[in-house]
Amino acid sequence: RIRIRIKVIGTLASRMSGIQGSLMAQYEGGMSMASAAKGSEREVFLREYLQKVFPAHNRFSSGVIIDSRGKQTGQIDIAIEQPFSPSFPMPGSDSSRLLLAESVAAVIEVKSDVAKQWDQACRTTAKVRPLKRQYGAMMGFGNAPTAGIPCIAVGYKGFGDVAATEERLSKTDESSRPNAVLSIET
Repeated sequence: RIRIRIKVIGTLASRMSGIQGSLMAQYEGGMSMASAAKGSEREVFLREYLQKVFPAHNRFSSGVIIDSRGKQTGQIDIAIEQPFSPSFPMPGSDSSRLLLAESVAAVIEVKSDVAKQWDQACRTTAKVRPLKRQYGAMMGFGNAPTAGIPCIAVGYKGFGDVAATEERLSKTDESSRPNAVLSIET
């Protein structure tokens, strides 16, 4: 397990605090809406924000991931697609894609409160874990990853502190344990 702590100072600290405030304002602005609307709104906001943070060649989408054996995930909140890899939207729609396992760099499961909705995040992770990537003769840049698809659980609210997050991770079976957890509100 890797634990990352970054000391953020000065201008960067101010910027990060502002970003956190914006994300939390989006969360709070949707609190009175129906669950499906809240979830969709939050996914779109995070997906659009991530598209502004990462280089332009990255695509953030949602949909279903399949592997070469026909295993599939069900609906994924956010998939970070590998650059230069295909995915398949229906003509006239970009809202949900069919994604090849080899095309997905990581999966992000978005929750209002990752601590309260931990079981839901783990169910998504359990659907992604069995997928196998098979890289055969293909053109690529750099070394192709051979491991499974990383899963990140993101919650606007969460466990409260790093120790509580680590404890929950350690008590979760590896087959359904997310690779990382981010709580936007500290």
